[in-house]
Amino acid sequence: GEVVNTSNAYDNAHFSPRIDHMTGYRTGSMLAVPLRNAEGEIIGVFEALNSQGGFFNEEDEELLMAFANHAAIALENARAYEHLRQRHREAMDVLRVESELIGDSSVMTLVRDQIARIAPVDTTVLLLGDSGTGKELAARAIHTASARANRPLVCINCAALAETLLESELFGHVRGAFTGAVRDKKGKFEVADGGTIFLDEVGDMPLSTQIKLLRVIETGEFTRLGANELLNADVRLIAATNRPDVLDPVLLRPGRFDRQVVIDMPDIKGREEILRVHVRPIPLSEDVDLGILARGTPGFSGADLANLANEAALRAAHLERSSVVMADFEFAKEEGLLGSERRSIILSEEEKGNVATHEAGHAIVAYYLPHAEPIHKISIVPRGMALGTTQQLPLKDKYNYSKEYIEDEIAVALGGRVSENLFIGSVTTGAGNDFEKATEMAWNMVTSWGMSEKLGPLAYKTERNSMASIWDTRKGGQYSEDTAREIDKEVQS
Repeated sequence: GEVVNTSNAYDNAHFSPRIDHMTGYRTGSMLAVPLRNAEGEIIGVFEALNSQGGFFNEEDEELLMAFANHAAIALENARAYEHLRQRHREAMDVLRVESELIGDSSVMTLVRDQIARIAPVDTTVLLLGDSGTGKELAARAIHTASARANRPLVCINCAALAETLLESELFGHVRGAFTGAVRDKKGKFEVADGGTIFLDEVGDMPLSTQIKLLRVIETGEFTRLGANELLNADVRLIAATNRPDVLDPVLLRPGRFDRQVVIDMPDIKGREEILRVHVRPIPLSEDVDLGILARGTPGFSGADLANLANEAALRAAHLERSSVVMADFEFAKEEGLLGSERRSIILSEEEKGNVATHEAGHAIVAYYLPHAEPIHKISIVPRGMALGTTQQLPLKDKYNYSKEYIEDEIAVALGGRVSENLFIGSVTTGAGNDFEKATEMAWNMVTSWGMSEKLGPLAYKTERNSMASIWDTRKGGQYSEDTAREIDKEVQS
């Protein structure tokens, strides 16, 4: 006791266990001691023993061995804990990068908070969002912040393989299981043992494969194709889709993919921050206004904005400019939205006048209506399938539309045809797309949004506006022929 103070050392070795709320790991009070102190304490014990020529007696020997065992376990736990803390810090760095790629806005803040909350909990996760919103980046952040961070993360696209090949890729197969199976093969569930599997485009997975996936989630067991032996699957499943309506409903029940994270499109602030990230390595002219670009790109994902910045830089390089100007970004945006310029089309002077008259009708109506979006640019350069375009620039993102706003937008869409009638005295085929947009808005006003005073606040389910799940066996058009005629009259009015 005089040399090594065994009583205090033994008491310290019996640390009280606790649960760390951030990691979910069982830790102890010894973790509060820096690692170098724990190592130094163990080394000091054995140096003291060597200086005395060995153990004093059997009791001291048992006591000191107990101390050494407990201290070694504490040191191992401390190292594992510090490793996990480091992984968590790396995950937060990933999330900070992700917040730039998706936009440091209220949308990304919610996603970041959800990821930080569910990552330490070893459960299945379903990521929902449109293409290009960063679902794979979010999956990597979840994996990095989890206890499985030092194990592999395996990604597979369910839409890229046929049914048999997809099952072989996931579960493996034995020789002769199907044509072309010339040797045994391990599936991703075996390759990623102890790690994470990310299933992208899981909505495109065949229903039979979804049932086999359900078995893995519930029992943790699977079989290779062509074999009967049950294998254990110690993996965490993260899936992503932009079509949750085509998933088998049993996969969405509690205990399966019950943790769902929606990654939405970035808002105006988010789009501006994304553009700011992607234009860092690009020399910009003083006339470039990222705020205007963000306003003019509603519905753009992070991938779309990255491509916008890249296309603008390529155009500036093609024109041998030393910096990228605002016109390069506008050109890249129009090319992405409408298509490339059709220089092969040569319009006559009469056709140019007709197109200009049509587009001017849109612009004049939008200028005088109080609820319409302001006009940003008018062009009669043919792009894609359009001979001319009138671009409106929203002042802010809209998530809820008033009846007055929709009526004004319908009027703007029909302004081109009215202008043709007034100033040309005839009509052209240029209003075809305008009629499609106006009819779609009017139809939704009557059948979906309850904005018809005559039909009242009712939703009339039709084949035209039905967006129900494929599992919904009800058919559209569940109303009488008289009601159908009233709907047509209201849409026309």
